[in-house]
Amino acid sequence: MAQRKRSSGSSFLTTTSEASSQNRTAASGMARLGINLPVIEKVLNHASGSFAGIVGVYQRCSFGDEKRAALDAWDSFVAGLIHNNKTNKIVCLRRRTR
Repeated sequence: MAQRKRSSGSSFLTTTSEASSQNRTAASGMARLGINLPVIEKVLNHASGSFAGIVGVYQRCSFGDEKRAALDAWDSFVAGLIHNNKTNKIVCLRRRTR
């Protein structure tokens, strides 16, 4: 597992499996919020799925406004989980240090 330092001094993990898990969680969550699949694929920068083949050749829209709205909705959802800790019964876990 590789660790990198942010400019703020805190570290974050950068493993392929962790990134895939975060992508899967975000994609599932955004779908649950009613965000359209093509927008989710653009947010995740996927070249397959809805934009594979001939559609990928001709569809050049960046979906900038739609991606921004999707990420804002996801941000609000996650922030709600964090700030409403007592009602959602979410427990923050600390990463074990070795």
